[in-house]
Amino acid sequence: MAYKIAGQNAHGPVSELTPAIQSTLDQPFYFLSKGGQCYAFVSQDGTTVLKFFKQHHIRLWNWFNQVTLGPLDNYRKHLIEKRVYQSSFMFDSCKIALEELKEATGLLYVHLNQTNDFKKKLTLYDNLGILHQIDLDITDFILQKKASPSYTTIKKHLREKNLDAAKECLASLAALIKEKEEKGIADRDFNIKTNIGFIGNQAIEIDVGSFSKGSQLETKKLELFKEWLADKSPELYSYLNYKLGIPDDKAN
Repeated sequence: MAYKIAGQNAHGPVSELTPAIQSTLDQPFYFLSKGGQCYAFVSQDGTTVLKFFKQHHIRLWNWFNQVTLGPLDNYRKHLIEKRVYQSSFMFDSCKIALEELKEATGLLYVHLNQTNDFKKKLTLYDNLGILHQIDLDITDFILQKKASPSYTTIKKHLREKNLDAAKECLASLAALIKEKEEKGIADRDFNIKTNIGFIGNQAIEIDVGSFSKGSQLETKKLELFKEWLADKSPELYSYLNYKLGIPDDKAN
C-alpha cells in the first residue's frame, strides 16, 4: 500500500503539527470506507478520520510527460491536462476548506506537502486487516472529526421522536449552506446523503475536495433531500424551508 505526495503539488498547504494531532496519529487507524477521491480510515478511539487521496486521479507519471504516442499523442496530452486540472482543483479545494471552512468541514489537519515532522510511521490496517506502516512526511492526507451520516442521524431522531434534536441538525445544515453562499464558495458535489454528516447535531461537510470560488447554487441534491424529508416529516420539511428562507409550498 503506497500513498505519496503528488509531485506537482509541492507547495500545498500543511497545518501546524500540534501535540494533540501528533497524539492522534500515534494510534492505529482502521479501514472505514472509500469514495470517489479518497480512502478513509478511522482512529482506534473512533473520533477521527484519516483520508488519503486516490493518486490515480491526481498523480502525474514523469515518464508519461516524456514520451510521445504517435497518433495517440493528443490523447496522452489530454490525460496530462486532465490530471493537472483535477490535482489543482482538489488541492485548491482543500486550501479553501482549511482557510475558510475549517469548522464547517471538521478539519483538524491538512498535509499536502513534504515535511520532516513525523518521528515515526503511522500504523494502518487495510480492509483485509493487513498492517501497513505509512511514512506521513511524504504522503498527502487530511484529518477530520468523525461524523455520523446525515440520513442515519435524522432517522434516529425521528425514530426516537426527538424533533427538537432533528431541528437542531437542520438548522445547522441551513447555516452551513448559507455560510458557503455568503463566502462565495461553490460546491460541485453537495450530496447531503454521502457528503454531509453530523457531530452531535452540528452539520459538517465530509467531502473537502469539491469547493471552488464561485456562486454555484446547491439545488439538485438539496431538493432530493427535501423530498425525502417531506415524506418522513412534513414538520421538519417546513422547518428546513424556514431556516433556508424558502416559502413553504406544503403549508396549509
